[in-house]
This record gives sequence, C-alpha cells and structure tokens, in this order.
Amino acid sequence: MARARSFSNPMNPRAEFEALKPAFDTIIKLQTTVRPYGPDYIILTAVTKAMGTAAFHFLRDPNFFGSKPHG
Repeated sequence: MARARSFSNPMNPRAEFEALKPAFDTIIKLQTTVRPYGPDYIILTAVTKAMGTAAFHFLRDPNFFGSKPHG
C-alpha cells in the first residue's frame, strides 16, 4: 500500500514559495493593465494578498514577496 503524503508540513516551504515568485510578479504586472479599483484590480489584489498571507504562515516572513508592512 502506498503511503499517503502529508500536506501539513511541506518538505521545503521556502523553495515552494520561491517557485511562486514569477507568478506573483506576473499578477502585479497584470494588475497595472486593468482599471484601478475596478473588479479585475480587486480580485488580483485578493490573490496577491492571499499569496503573501500563505507565505507568512509557512515562512514567518512578512516581506517574502517584496511587500512592505503598512502603518
């Protein structure tokens, strides 16, 4: 019987998120082509924020994708 893979602890989360950086950059570039604060812009913002939140959850690095803290 095959052993089930555990998804609760990725083998190398930093490497997995490094692989997502080009996608993150592409989403940011796409965001510059749509109307600011329109529906497309808002959904793309939600995607980048979700990616940043996931990276923080696994890596504890609030600036992993290059975002700066607000405040």
